Amino acid sequence: MDSPVVSDRIRSVLDQMEASTRAVDEARTLPPECYTSKEFLEFEKEAIYRRCWLYVGHESQIPEAGNYLADNILGEPVVVVRTRDGGIKAMSAVCRHRSRPLVVENGSAKLFRCPYHNWTYDLNGNLMGAPEMNKTCPLKELRQGNALPAIRFENWNGFLFINFDEDAEPLAPSLQKLQPHIENFVKADLKVGPVIHDYGEIPGNWKIWVENAMEPYHTPWVHPMEHDYLAPKNSRYEDHVPSDASIHHWTYITGWFEEDEKPQYDLQGPDDAHMLFPPIKTLTEEELNRAMFATIPPFLFFSAMPDMVFIFQIVPITPDSINLKVSWLFAKECLEMPDIEERARKQDEFNDIFNQQDFTTNKHVQQGLHSKYAPRGRYCYLEETLPQINRWLLKRCRDYVEQCG
Repeated sequence: MDSPVVSDRIRSVLDQMEASTRAVDEARTLPPECYTSKEFLEFEKEAIYRRCWLYVGHESQIPEAGNYLADNILGEPVVVVRTRDGGIKAMSAVCRHRSRPLVVENGSAKLFRCPYHNWTYDLNGNLMGAPEMNKTCPLKELRQGNALPAIRFENWNGFLFINFDEDAEPLAPSLQKLQPHIENFVKADLKVGPVIHDYGEIPGNWKIWVENAMEPYHTPWVHPMEHDYLAPKNSRYEDHVPSDASIHHWTYITGWFEEDEKPQYDLQGPDDAHMLFPPIKTLTEEELNRAMFATIPPFLFFSAMPDMVFIFQIVPITPDSINLKVSWLFAKECLEMPDIEERARKQDEFNDIFNQQDFTTNKHVQQGLHSKYAPRGRYCYLEETLPQINRWLLKRCRDYVEQCG
């Protein structure tokens, strides 16, 4: 098979992206074409989405055998299922007969049954039944080579990822810098709460959404009052190299304090509107006084807070839009609260204030990037994570181009 051809236009854009990977005090924002071009999105599908680890859900969403997550990821119907032996398996959800997806929404089943011609598969993807096919091809023969194709899968601390590249490097080794910051949350055995907010298709390129989530610079103006407890000046950053699969930073929870002040967070404060849930018991004093913001691009952003973890699943649809799903991880004692559904609903309403503000911002940024006057702007020091994201992106684009030759 001939190698894919990377156009001269894409190669030129990659050359222009080099200026976006410099130190934060020198770097320029990405070329507008990276956010607006259909050709560049198609290139990303091959260079990024079909070669990188893609977040598809959390293990607590499929606790019992037969529970499954179903999704269509960039045109690929996928199912991630809890098997009878307690393991988790990711497979193509396309029936091996006439290509009808077996499932299109999350659910639970003892078998996967195609709604079209009633072919059935067990939870490991093996073909079990095919009505009337014996007159054409004996079922025993038909079963050979007609299992649902397996997809590379990895469970990282409960976060579930797939990869369409059979030769991709494992995910966990490239997350070693992030691992220490998530370990005490993992010890709490957090599980997805009763509310998952699927916003559907919303405006903004996927990179705009990741950038917005990962930089604190905008928060005093886009989120006045609601975000005061996470002041941008209290953010701290970590060194990053392009081979790292994650980018993260943390912000101390307090007011606008001077460098020599110790951050304080009054968990008992009567006016604390941000704490609908008790703090997670396994966290250190340091972790109880900060929020960590992390992305494992391209699909996952999450924030680890003193009382919960909230998750964005960001899936590109067009150069100008994404699908956004928001969920929350809570400790066992929170999930056992008699009013957990009401508390989770209030948490969703609170987060939705931020999200709607970001919807408006990201929509207008996307519009501005289509302008012939759209700049290659300079970054603020509070946007340290954005050149890091650019380095992550450019490395993977360059790796793909090198493979194509």
